[in-house]
Amino acid sequence: MFRESLKTMVTKLQIGMLATIIVVASVISVYYFVLPIITPPPVAPQITLTMWGWGGDPLTTNEELRDAVISLWNKTHPNVKIEATRMSWGDVHDKSMISLVAGEGAPDIATVEHTQIAKYIATGHLVDVTEKIKPYLDDFPKWMIDLATGPDGKIYGIPIDTGECAVAYRIDIFEKYGLKTPDKWESWNDVITEGQKLRAQNSSIWMMKVARNDVNWPLMFLRAAGAQVMERREDGTVRCIINNTKAVEVMEWLDSLVDVYDVAYYGDILTEDDWADLLNDRYIVLPVPAWLKISAPWSPLLNQTGKWRVCRWPSWEPGVPTSTNWGGSFYYITDQCENPDEAIELALWLATNATVWDMTWKIAGSAVFPAYAPIQQLHWYTDPDPFFGNTSFYEPIIEGRPYVPSMYFSEYFPVFWERFKVALSDIATENVPPAEALQRLADEVNREIAG
Repeated sequence: MFRESLKTMVTKLQIGMLATIIVVASVISVYYFVLPIITPPPVAPQITLTMWGWGGDPLTTNEELRDAVISLWNKTHPNVKIEATRMSWGDVHDKSMISLVAGEGAPDIATVEHTQIAKYIATGHLVDVTEKIKPYLDDFPKWMIDLATGPDGKIYGIPIDTGECAVAYRIDIFEKYGLKTPDKWESWNDVITEGQKLRAQNSSIWMMKVARNDVNWPLMFLRAAGAQVMERREDGTVRCIINNTKAVEVMEWLDSLVDVYDVAYYGDILTEDDWADLLNDRYIVLPVPAWLKISAPWSPLLNQTGKWRVCRWPSWEPGVPTSTNWGGSFYYITDQCENPDEAIELALWLATNATVWDMTWKIAGSAVFPAYAPIQQLHWYTDPDPFFGNTSFYEPIIEGRPYVPSMYFSEYFPVFWERFKVALSDIATENVPPAEALQRLADEVNREIAG
């Protein structure tokens, strides 16, 4: 009897120990296998990204827009603090270059004019964004990606906006004098034939004004015709080649509109006097970059509402579609940035997020013309405009985008720019033949490149 009781006690003890072991094992299993699943994820470290711009982007346009955009960003990136500083166009470029070369003091992100980016790439202090931008490449203009690509084949800039172009014209005056409108021109040479018809009927009106005060104006025509002004050779050296046959042809053609055919006149553009000329019907064809829609003082011309139309940039060679550009900018990431992946992500988000662009229009009242194609479908860019006869100002620009040729500027473009201004003045006011002025220009730039 005693033995049976003892045996029973031992059995119960064994069962109890086994149960304890099972419970302990279960607790251990929960600890090691379940708890990791329900443990909150680690908190991302707090970082700060700094950015410099001159007002053409949503972070430096105004404080209200900046704060709204940062708030939107922080909904998905609460650990990233953004500090954006607005400077003048000149200060952004000058201070960025100085700090890049010095190796200290540069922001994480900066904006740069499209003609200037090669100069910054040449410093060797920009971050390669090639892999991160790949999913977006089909929707950015190829000519902009070409500009942001260094000699090593890597991409160093994220496009923000462009200045792709169209032509605005006074349809009422074209119709009054029975002229073929620019949307039906076979090529730019129709400006001569139609201009001569106009001048024969009314000698106080010209077809166009040929700019003498802005390098960008002739560059529009040079690019559209496929002319290049600079080149990088296989050995890596850069040369100014604006004295090439095609460039001379374009500049001689522009000069002939004034001096031979008398369908245009030389003058300064984008000035008060220029808008007075338009108001007084002195000329009726106006090349328009996309940004002119929001930047130009159209208000003095409100009495001409409905009398203007916009069309695709006419062909240079009949039957060969082309377009051109004047303006645009990029974001770039500096090699002083401690969090380049986050900086690239932010720059891409700013350039491609439809909510950001919509917010910019609503808060700032306007926005630049987006480089990222899907943003161009926002109603801000497709709505009909009463000033242009209830047609869309931007539609012809969007249609022409695929035909904008690439144009190489190089890190020496600022040198070329200053010399080209002198050449324009020589042609327009000193009657220097274009071929002679361009040869002199190329020689001077190449001497400076050679040192």
